Amino acid sequence: MKCLHRPRLALVVPLLLVAAVGRAAASPPLLGVEARVAGGVSIAGTTNKAGLALGALTVGVLAEYAVRDQPRVSLYGEALFEGLKRGGFGLAGGVRLRPFNNGLRLGIGVVGMLTPYTHGGAAALVGQCFSVKFLRLCVDLEGAAYFLGSDLPTNGIDGQVKLALAVGFDAL
Repeated sequence: MKCLHRPRLALVVPLLLVAAVGRAAASPPLLGVEARVAGGVSIAGTTNKAGLALGALTVGVLAEYAVRDQPRVSLYGEALFEGLKRGGFGLAGGVRLRPFNNGLRLGIGVVGMLTPYTHGGAAALVGQCFSVKFLRLCVDLEGAAYFLGSDLPTNGIDGQVKLALAVGFDAL
């Protein structure tokens, strides 16, 4: 039972550290760039059983461009590399909404690993950004459900829940 507390602790500690260091990002970027790292748990399931495992660690570079100001809506694209247990390259893209000027952001999109295996599906996130000098520090809780590709359980789906840490700056 002790091991169940560690994932919660791993989610809470980075949120508290970011909250202590910075203030809420007041204005989101017109064009922003982020370096991201994310890790969490993988959930694989079939009609008969499901299991949890340590998910792959992902590192990515994301760019977003605002298409509407109030509320702030932006389109994003990300190139990501998957490692730790295995290696892979993929892409993600979608829409982010910042309903208030307090750093909160919500997103939906698609994500897929393209090589050496294929793995694609839908993703959603909720996160918070903080300004520290000219940088933006963000913490996102991301979820993804994979239902396309060569790397799925037989007659099943695969999913991930990850905590992502990002450091970004405003390019425009």
